[in-house]
Amino acid sequence: MLDRPALLDALRANHSALTGCVRAKRPDHRRLGDLMDERRALLGSLVSATPSPDEIDEVVAAQRALEVELATASLRLHTRMREILGHHALPN
Repeated sequence: MLDRPALLDALRANHSALTGCVRAKRPDHRRLGDLMDERRALLGSLVSATPSPDEIDEVVAAQRALEVELATASLRLHTRMREILGHHALPN
């Protein structure tokens, strides 16, 4: 298992990768899923390593910001697919 500083570095790298993937013109949902799985594993390891309250706040804030970006990207993708395929091709 990694120590806390290494876990935080890995989590920051994961966050950067997720942010880049979410902000891409054509988000790769498979890659997003893999990165989110990696993030969950890192968060679980970080909790097991008993982080300080400041570290927990940092992780929670980053997670919330990323969830908003991910939801926005997903909505953009869904909207674009509806435009391409027609309004009746996809459920709401």
